[in-house]
Amino acid sequence: MRSGSFPVSKRAGDAAAIRSTLKRADALASLLDTRFRLPGTSVRFGLDPIISIIPVAGDTISAVISTYIVREAIRHRLGGRIVLLMIINIIINWLVGVIPVVGVIPDTLFKSNSRNARLLREGLHRKFDSQLDEF
Repeated sequence: MRSGSFPVSKRAGDAAAIRSTLKRADALASLLDTRFRLPGTSVRFGLDPIISIIPVAGDTISAVISTYIVREAIRHRLGGRIVLLMIINIIINWLVGVIPVVGVIPDTLFKSNSRNARLLREGLHRKFDSQLDEF
């Protein structure tokens, strides 16, 4: 393994490993993007916009946590296009989030982690479709 590269699981194509990856990615996306509901509305939000209340540092912490899903895409070798789209989602979320006060609103609505979990799910489905039942 090269220095600085991500380890590829020997079980990367194993259906149980893929389901486990998706379960963790969905849990993280839910925690950061949709865990709570604004009372009296259908607006869902997670810890991401709450953490983002801390100027710049909060958005940076959230962006670092968000890279977990990207790491899983790399580990399962889903390709540069998917990884690039995930990174772009994180950058957009970070850029709008660092806008003082009003940045929390688009940060709440964009839901980059949910988008990235969906990209991960779609990429894994395309790559390992023959090995998996519906997941």
